[in-house]
Amino acid sequence: MLPAQQQQLLPRIRTHRQRLGALNNFNSSTLFACSSSNISSSTVAWQQAPHHHNQQQQQQQQQQQQQQQQQQLDPRKPLQQLSQHLNDYDNSTYQQQQMQQQQQQQQQQQQQQARRNASGNSRAVSLARALQLHPRQAAAMLLDYPQLSDFNHARLADKLHEMAGLLQLQPQQLAAALVEDPRLLGSSLHAFEQRVGVLLRLFGGLPAVQQLILQEPSLLCWSPNQLSKRLTGMGHCLGLEQQQLLQLLQQHPQLLPASHHLASSLRLLQQLLQLAAAGQQSFGCGTHPATAAAAGGLLGGTQQGSDSNQQRRSHPDEQQQQQQQQQQQRISEASVRAFALSHPELLLQQPDDIVARLATLQAQSGLSLAEVAAVMAANPHLLLVELDSSGSRNPQGAMQSSGSSMRRRNGSGRSSRYSS
Repeated sequence: MLPAQQQQLLPRIRTHRQRLGALNNFNSSTLFACSSSNISSSTVAWQQAPHHHNQQQQQQQQQQQQQQQQQQLDPRKPLQQLSQHLNDYDNSTYQQQQMQQQQQQQQQQQQQQARRNASGNSRAVSLARALQLHPRQAAAMLLDYPQLSDFNHARLADKLHEMAGLLQLQPQQLAAALVEDPRLLGSSLHAFEQRVGVLLRLFGGLPAVQQLILQEPSLLCWSPNQLSKRLTGMGHCLGLEQQQLLQLLQQHPQLLPASHHLASSLRLLQQLLQLAAAGQQSFGCGTHPATAAAAGGLLGGTQQGSDSNQQRRSHPDEQQQQQQQQQQQRISEASVRAFALSHPELLLQQPDDIVARLATLQAQSGLSLAEVAAVMAANPHLLLVELDSSGSRNPQGAMQSSGSSMRRRNGSGRSSRYSS
């Protein structure tokens, strides 16, 4: 190129270089600004990140502290801890400990029972030697009257000899009688002498008193006032004078201890005889001599019925009216007393036992309650039979035979005696 042309181009080249330099400066400043802004934003983010993490940790710590405070204030915490400990406890070890404790308790109980038996056996043997009884009898006396173990057995033997001397009995005889009621050995000799004197005055002699004491030693366990009240109450219930009552007690001394339920027994017998009168109608034997003596004749002289054939031919409504009239009739107290005195063994039975036997007899025989009562009035001994679930010694056969005989009489009109 010519020098002249170069000189013409130099200004243009300079201008172009200046423009390129300015453009480069602008680009570099822009890039620097962008890079610096990115760096600053990243720096701020990096600085803010730990602060946010610290806040989360603080919040978690606060929550944990609050939970700990709530657990400390919670009253169920001890129970929860105890439950946790029990759950963590080894079950097999716990069961073994329980079994060991139970075995120890059983051994202790067996040892205590053995000591009691040994002590009781020793006391029974000592008492048996003192009273000249069998050890079983002495053991039964200790069970019925445990206070005997507190007495000196040698002194009891001396007391027994003195009591037997007052009654002119052998000590062994009196001791055998006292096995059923050993309370007499706990009384004083002075009280014993008073009671013996009262019995001697009442029953009029030593032989009668001896027989009474051997049969019913509890007669000597009552004071004179108690005995007088008992006799007065029995005489009033049975309608007997004192002499008549004493004669009855000589034959049946067991009536005196049973006098506490005498009034209830008489009321039950009255109801039984009233049902018996109603039961005669169903059997059709109102004029039969046995039933008249047992129940029909106890109605105060009233007529209990007509001929069985006439009753069978009468209208059903009339039969019901007659039955209602018979049920409404009241048996006199004198008739009930007469029946009771003719069968004093019934007065020894508890009223509840008689009711239970009646219910059992009714279930076994298939008769109505009134029919059962009619049979009972003619056969009072059936009430004395002990019944059991096995059927042994039960009067079912007697009841059935009695009922069948009554029904046969209803058809034939004959008056034969009840079959037992």
